[in-house]
Amino acid sequence: MNNQHDDQRFQTVAGLSHAAIRTRSILESIRYYTEVLGLREAFRMFREDGSLATVYMFLAPGQYLELFSDGTREGIAGPDVIGMCHLCLKTEDIRRSYDMVKTAAGPLDSEIKRGKSQCLMFWTHDPDGTQIEVMEMPPESLQAQADRRMDENSGRASIRRDPPVTGGDGIIESLFEKPCWVIDILPEQVPEDSAGQYFAVEKYYLQPPMLAEIHRRFTDVLLKLNCYSDFRVCFPDSDEAFSNPDPDLLASWIGAEQKDLCILLAGEDVLITINHDDTYMTVYNPSGAVLNRIRQLAGAGGLFFRQVNAGGAFDQ
Repeated sequence: MNNQHDDQRFQTVAGLSHAAIRTRSILESIRYYTEVLGLREAFRMFREDGSLATVYMFLAPGQYLELFSDGTREGIAGPDVIGMCHLCLKTEDIRRSYDMVKTAAGPLDSEIKRGKSQCLMFWTHDPDGTQIEVMEMPPESLQAQADRRMDENSGRASIRRDPPVTGGDGIIESLFEKPCWVIDILPEQVPEDSAGQYFAVEKYYLQPPMLAEIHRRFTDVLLKLNCYSDFRVCFPDSDEAFSNPDPDLLASWIGAEQKDLCILLAGEDVLITINHDDTYMTVYNPSGAVLNRIRQLAGAGGLFFRQVNAGGAFDQ
């Protein structure tokens, strides 16, 4: 009987895994999806001769955009052509997404407009002409209403939300006053009178593909640290806190555009902060086993862990 009940509730298709696009120039497409649309590269696959075959772009936990290389034959596109019509990508802030595409000199095929479903959207296209809709689904949209009905009716468990960690107990505020360390790509602070070209190198590493790789390393460190420590995660602009979120979800937050994170190691009085446009993480009040563990994990990931002196200067 239990198996029969499970079969009745089982959904043959549980979601969208990925959409696949064959590209004329995979490098141009990578640039468009990372630099113009701000997607994060997940992984690459290569042929036996070492040439690049496939790149996966991270969209959301369990959802990807797959890019194939070496497309040669032109397809037929048009509003009346049978088959795939367009690709729609979700955003939480349509205006900021529109401005980011514009700033990156990406193609804009429409202004922001409201659809019949009350969603907000604009259109762009990739180097191969694939039509891309960028959509925000506000609470009044038919899509958001349908999501709420699905959550209410399906009985699915949501991720665990805790009381705010930024409120009356002042835990995070107090930890900002404690000694801090940084997990960085550089072993020491670059002196002001350095003969090198620090700002040019920094600009290089702040490019989306390079920053995505740094965030991938941060993700590795934090997920491994989460094996030992209880995480409570919150956002500076939100009162919600999440206990030990799913690894895919935590990874998506670390790599997301415009997402800054605070991670409290509950019971250990340690705080880790990540700014979405920085090449380092800050760790407040680490000591003992936690300090040694972070040092080992950072080193294994090709990163450096060093203390910040009083007044904000780095130890050399």
